Amino acid sequence: MPDEVWPLTPDDHPRLSSTNGFGTELHGFTREDADGWRFATRWLTALGLPLVPLERYYLREVKTLDAMLDAVRGLPWTHRKRYELSGQSRLRAAEILRTYLFCWVAGPVFIALPVALLLSFADELAESAGVFLLVILFGSVLAGSIMGLSALHARYQEQWAPLRTVRWRDAPPPDWPVVD
Repeated sequence: MPDEVWPLTPDDHPRLSSTNGFGTELHGFTREDADGWRFATRWLTALGLPLVPLERYYLREVKTLDAMLDAVRGLPWTHRKRYELSGQSRLRAAEILRTYLFCWVAGPVFIALPVALLLSFADELAESAGVFLLVILFGSVLAGSIMGLSALHARYQEQWAPLRTVRWRDAPPPDWPVVD
């Protein structure tokens, strides 16, 4: 069943801004369609964790020259992502639930479980290998858990996230300004 989308006017564009994870951010992205468009929900966030879903938008990421240069320089986190928003849609309960489950349950468990397992053997490991090696092992397990979770999330967005079809309520809008 297609998602009904109504066009946004330039005045309808929301402000996407967070400082240290507090503010509004996009979460719950669907898979990109053939033209690079997808749905995402704007959330009120704290510490980067979604608290309250606000609106759902039909959008695509805009690749800027700064972002491409940062990626070439090996600085992928120094730029802001920019999105072109073309429409708004109704919130979807399944997408909200998936976002809550990933951010509040799966993410913490995926990171905390290996760390907790390592800490349960910390005394024995410290005696046999030394505290310095234990600290290195702890950092490696934590970094590996975070990288594994990031890789799993990227794979989900590329292959397993729902692919939604669009039905415009009115005519599709022309290209509107890009929103940060």
